[in-house]
Amino acid sequence: MWLIHQALDILTSHGFRPERSLFALVLLWLLAAIPAHLAWTEGSFAPNSSIILTSVEWAEYDTRHGPPDVENSAQDWSDNTVAGRDWESFNALAYAADVVIPIINFGQTDAWAPSTTRGPAGVFLWWARWLFTLAGWIVTALGAAALTGIIRRE
Repeated sequence: MWLIHQALDILTSHGFRPERSLFALVLLWLLAAIPAHLAWTEGSFAPNSSIILTSVEWAEYDTRHGPPDVENSAQDWSDNTVAGRDWESFNALAYAADVVIPIINFGQTDAWAPSTTRGPAGVFLWWARWLFTLAGWIVTALGAAALTGIIRRE
C-alpha cells in the first residue's frame, strides 16, 4: 500500500495535480528516446517485416551472411535501396513515443525492431522497451484516473 500511495502522490498528488502524469509521460518518452537513438546509431535495428527480412535486398545487409562495409546496415539499406526508400523511416523520438504511449500507434514498432545480435545497445533496448511500455501504461492509467475523478481529491 505504501508503494501505491507514493506513486499516486508523485504522479497525481492524489488527484490534485493530474498534470504531473503528463510530465512523467514526457520524461519517460525522452528517456526511452536515448537508448533508441543509441541502438540506431550502433546499427542494432532491423526492419520488423517478414517480407523485408526475407527479401534479397535485406539479405545482402544481414550480418549473419556477411554484411556490406557499412556501420549501420539498417540506415544504409533504408536510404540507398529501392525497397528501403519505400519503407518506414526510423525516428528515435517516434519510436520512443510508440513504446511509451500506449494509446497511440506511430508505426515505428511495427516497422523496426532492436536486434539482440548486433550490439549492446540493441540488447539493452530490447529488454528496456518492456519496462518503458509497462511504465507508460501505469502513468497513463493513473493520469486518466486522476482526470476522471476516480482518484478522489478528499
